[in-house]
Amino acid sequence: MARPGTIEDESLVPEYELPSLLGGCGSAAEWETQRRPELLRLFREHVYGTAPEVDYTATACAATHEVLSDEEALGGVATRRELRLRLEGPSGAKEWTVLLYLPREVAAPVPCFLGLNFGGK
Repeated sequence: MARPGTIEDESLVPEYELPSLLGGCGSAAEWETQRRPELLRLFREHVYGTAPEVDYTATACAATHEVLSDEEALGGVATRRELRLRLEGPSGAKEWTVLLYLPREVAAPVPCFLGLNFGGK
């Protein structure tokens, strides 16, 4: 179901012009030194956030996890597991929640979906 105000019929979309893919850069070098770092900064600020400042060396950091939920998903072909991960080191502790989708009834190692969970299912 589309959100109110969403145009689903492409013929009703008004004329528009896409911005330049290079963002005004005239060369690959300008892209690498100017536009790319700017886009990465914007994604860090508005989309992904920054990584926690924790000492990740094996001797200085303890990693633990807690299973918050473990249930059937995707019509029974997968398991949806919600985990709280915690890293603790000299500079403090950080924890976050992830969702892990695992195929069911598979004996060999297989790919899985892993995503940060910000309170959704």
